[in-house]
Amino acid sequence: EQATYAMGVADGLDLAATLKTPGLFWINPCVAGMTSDQIRDILKAELDARPSERHLLMVHRALYQALWKACRDSHER
Repeated sequence: EQATYAMGVADGLDLAATLKTPGLFWINPCVAGMTSDQIRDILKAELDARPSERHLLMVHRALYQALWKACRDSHER
């Protein structure tokens, strides 16, 4: 269930990019090829690092930050 939810959040962020949000166009290339388990693990690591965000109703900000870090790190290597 967590993996499915995390993937849904990632899909929502990607959908936002199609609605003319230019700052989000990097999300689709970032998650391309990732499994839902990988996205969940990225989100979980971010929430573990920021326990204050666990109480929020939505995790969009946390997943955005986690994907930004993951994609930036993978491109810097």
